Amino acid sequence: MGGRITQELLGELLDYDRRRGTRLLDTLDAWLISGCNSAEAARVLFIERQTLHKRLRKIFELIGGDPRGSAKLPGLYLAVHLAKNPSPVGVGV
Repeated sequence: MGGRITQELLGELLDYDRRRGTRLLDTLDAWLISGCNSAEAARVLFIERQTLHKRLRKIFELIGGDPRGSAKLPGLYLAVHLAKNPSPVGVGV
């Protein structure tokens, strides 16, 4: 199940990161962990807020829009966690 939700919600973003050598997943993770607080996420990532906003625009384009205020946000948080922490082969529910 983890692979399916990750692919469904983050597939395009993960493909983009792989093709371009970017780390948009890490940016999205920091932003989600900060409670969608751009200033805090930028601080944690050691980047300017303008840079964060540019990355977020690309992320939102890849995931189908800004998830704030939608039912998509909890699933997105889970998908990011699963993408960053894949379970070992043969282990899981």
